[in-house]
Amino acid sequence: MTENNPAAICFIVVGFADPAQIRAGFDRLSALAAEGPMRIVDVEFVHSIHGMASTVPAARVDPGLSGLDEIDTHLLGQADLDVVADLMPIGSTAAVVLYAGAPALPVLAEWTRAGATILGEGTAGQPGSGLLGGG
Repeated sequence: MTENNPAAICFIVVGFADPAQIRAGFDRLSALAAEGPMRIVDVEFVHSIHGMASTVPAARVDPGLSGLDEIDTHLLGQADLDVVADLMPIGSTAAVVLYAGAPALPVLAEWTRAGATILGEGTAGQPGSGLLGGG
């Protein structure tokens, strides 16, 4: 979380070459949400094909991540996906996590330690964020 407002919806965009790079981070994210006060708002997987973003089910990224399909609320619109595509190398895959209520530093540390790349993070809807109306 990038601000002290627990009601703010924050986002992380994490790029990865191998799904193994994100499993431990998602395990940690799930644990933080189960413990409270973190709340996962949405998790979407995005693939960039020729610079155009499209969502893919978590189960298609890795069958071991299929449980994340249950929390994919499809909150991101095409404008949001375009912002994410601009952060991603063409032909790559990223996960977009929207959350509220607690800092995600332990999750970021897990992803970084496993070799994933944090492509973006911030507060959704804020000027400059690009996500959820934050032009």
